[in-house]
Formats: sequence, structure tokens, C-alpha cells
Amino acid sequence: MQKIRFSFILSLFALVSVAHAADEVRYYDIETIIFESLDPSARQSEHWKSDIDRKIPPVVAELDQPYPGQFPPQYDPSLTFKTLPKHAYLLQDAEKLLANSRQYRILLHTAWVQPGMGPDVALPVHINRSFITDTPVTHSLIPDTSETSSSNPALPTGTIQTRSVLDGYIKIILTRYLHADVDLVYTTGLPLTPQNNTTAPADDTTTPPIIQQPPVIYRLSESRRMRSKELHYLDHPVLGMLLLITQYEGKTPKPLGKKR
Repeated sequence: MQKIRFSFILSLFALVSVAHAADEVRYYDIETIIFESLDPSARQSEHWKSDIDRKIPPVVAELDQPYPGQFPPQYDPSLTFKTLPKHAYLLQDAEKLLANSRQYRILLHTAWVQPGMGPDVALPVHINRSFITDTPVTHSLIPDTSETSSSNPALPTGTIQTRSVLDGYIKIILTRYLHADVDLVYTTGLPLTPQNNTTAPADDTTTPPIIQQPPVIYRLSESRRMRSKELHYLDHPVLGMLLLITQYEGKTPKPLGKKR
């Protein structure tokens, strides 16, 4: 009888411990705006690669998708890698400033809630967006003509539509402080389909072929210690990132810059 009573007490203690651990879990709202600079000099500031070697995390979290692997019992499913509604965004004023500027283009503005996770269990959030953009192209001049010269090897012809892809990971780690590990790759100038990398009118032999530059890759990779409720800016000649982390308090906060 005493053994049964002791086992029952241990079971209750285990349940209380799990419940207490769940109460101690801190949740955070993560909000980010990722944008690109449209300044041509920024794109010409370095020699950008057309391919890179990148280590892909073995396990990632996809927002609003099932948790990868067994779901930790101490986490609230409704607060674990779930996107926040747009009315809960705090960086709405920053988005308006960027959207109204001719110098920048917003690639992504999103926000989600997640538990504070230690370095051994923290999951990177997968970011993936695709865009259709206009890319400058040139017409190659016909060889051995009087127009061909070293000063004018090609004729500008405007733009064509190409595909750009933003792909990467944002991992938030909670130790004594908050940390953000960011690895974003922005690939521009991809063909809309594999067949249209170089095109020319089939029925017009007098029109020189279009020359499309190979894809260009811009990478923003940074690890930074964060402060809750403090806006952080991660810089890059082409890519920019605003990142804000606020502790979840069970209610929708008001946007930054607004009177509470």
C-alpha cells in the first residue's frame, strides 16, 4: 500500500513539474522586414558570386506547419512558430517609409510567435519567397561590323522579366541574452523558365540575340546579440534587414511610434 501511495505521489510530482515548466516557457514575437537596395552603385560595390556553398540546417521550422519531430510537451502549440496577423505588426511605419522610397524594395515583412529556445534545441525558421522582377539586358552586336567596337560592344535594350528568390534561415536563441543567427541568400536574374535564359525572335534574323547576365547571389549572414523591444538593423550593400523581438504578453501590442 505504501509503494502504491509513493508511486502515486511521484506521478503527481511529475505532472506538477511539467506544468510548472510550461508556465516558465517564455514566448517571443519575432518581426522582420527584409528589403533590397535599388542603388546601382551598391550592386557594383563588390564582385558578387553566381553560386555559393551553403550548409543547410538538418531540421528547420516552417511557419504554420507541423512541428518537425515530436512536439515538446512544455510548449503551447498555438504559440509555437505561428504567424501573427498583420494588425499585430509593430513595424508598420517602417514599412511605409521603405515602400514610399525609390531607393528600396521590400522583399518580405512577416512576424511570428515562438518559444524561447536554448542553443541545443533552437530551430531556424525557414524563409522562402519568389519574385518576378525586371532585369536589364543588352543586344549583342553582329560581329565584324563597323558598329562593333571596344567602347560599344553591345546595344542596351531595356529590361526583361526574370525571377528572384529569397531563401534562408532566421534562428532565435535564448540563453542569458537573446541571439539571432541570420543566413539569407537573395538570388536575382533567374530565368522564368529554364528555356528562356537567352532568347531571340525566331523569324527575324536581323535582330541580334538578347544577352542576359548570369544570376547574381547576395548573401546576408550575421550572428548578433539582441535586446527585447529594441529594433536592430542588419546591414549589407544590397540587402537590409530590420529585426524586432518582443516578449509575448498574451495580448496584441500597439505598433511602434503609436501612443499607447
